[in-house]
Amino acid sequence: MRISIDSHHFDTDKAKAHWRLSWYDSNSNHHAGYVYLSSSSVFYVYTPSQWANQHGWAIMSASEILSAYNEYLDDDEKQEIAEAGGVEWT
Repeated sequence: MRISIDSHHFDTDKAKAHWRLSWYDSNSNHHAGYVYLSSSSVFYVYTPSQWANQHGWAIMSASEILSAYNEYLDDDEKQEIAEAGGVEWT
């Protein structure tokens, strides 16, 4: 899928890496999204939502992703994103 955000163009099929964001809220509603890493090391996030029409695209840093979507990722995924973004995660 080709996307354009703030004059950045990206094709998700050409991502260096991608991770699924997945979380269930207290009402058992599933919230899902994706994180894509471009070949130029930019993170593109398909923001999680339980509703198909409430997703959006955002460019975020590794730190922002790890902070905002901590509950959506397992420890290995957090470490992979931290390493790809050049940040430390504990």
